[in-house]
Amino acid sequence: MEGLGVVATQAALSQADTALARFETLSGQLVTLSRQNSNVRSLALALGPKAALRAKCEANLNSLAQALAKEGPLATSAPPALAGGAGPSRGPTPK
Repeated sequence: MEGLGVVATQAALSQADTALARFETLSGQLVTLSRQNSNVRSLALALGPKAALRAKCEANLNSLAQALAKEGPLATSAPPALAGGAGPSRGPTPK
């Protein structure tokens, strides 16, 4: 009868060992998937607002470029004071 107890104990130990190995495998997969999900969410949070701001900035820049194009080439020239001149010309200096 003692031999049956040892066999039953070994079978139970083998089942427990198999269950533990499966648990460890699934636990590792769960951690990996959880990290991937966190990375996807972090990326979505980072790129979502950034993409929206970028699109808004591009729209504003396009509007500005169109407005400047309507004004002609003088609209994009620097004033004489900024272009290296002494300021707007007022004619000859009185004597």
